[in-house]
Amino acid sequence: MSYKIKLLLISILFIAAKVDAQSVKFDKKTLDFLESANEILVEFDYSDLAFESDDKPEAIYLEHRKERLNNNKASMGDKWLEAYTKAKTVLWQQQFIKELNNRLHKSNKKVVFSLDAQNADCKLIVKTQWMYLGYDVGVFDEPAKLKLDFVFMDIKDPEKMLSTLHIKRARGVNKNVDNDDAFPYLRRVGNAYEKSAFMIYVVLKRFLK
Repeated sequence: MSYKIKLLLISILFIAAKVDAQSVKFDKKTLDFLESANEILVEFDYSDLAFESDDKPEAIYLEHRKERLNNNKASMGDKWLEAYTKAKTVLWQQQFIKELNNRLHKSNKKVVFSLDAQNADCKLIVKTQWMYLGYDVGVFDEPAKLKLDFVFMDIKDPEKMLSTLHIKRARGVNKNVDNDDAFPYLRRVGNAYEKSAFMIYVVLKRFLK
């Protein structure tokens, strides 16, 4: 690979990282506490989750989608709801944690984000406010989209908020392997969580040791 091509690729990556950092709203004055953090407990909160352009509450959205899928094919909606629940409570969380920790490790950061931290210095609540599953019909496709708040809480005082970061849109597109899944749009959402992990990594790496 020529020097000019390498320089171009580095420039593109730098610009992409800068854009991602600018896509996260935060107050850098409130993030100083991260300098002493070694382990951070992560908790996912879907209590206010809404879907698509009409901000449909999660319970209503899931019931409508399950019913529609069952009408198209017997028990398909029930299988989809089971897959959604597993993705939401296990897979998406694992994808987010893995991506964030891998990024930090490659940057030689010692801090670890964990779903079951025993000696956490603080807690990070990943609050998903809005979700769009997207679609992929070959010629036309639309990425999954997430709107999230990342809220750092004092581990000793559960009512004390330390800092908040906000992502208006984290996008996730299908990887080739995702299309082999029965419900590829759930995999697409997982990729959006990975994207959100990268987006806050770009911000947090400046404050973590």
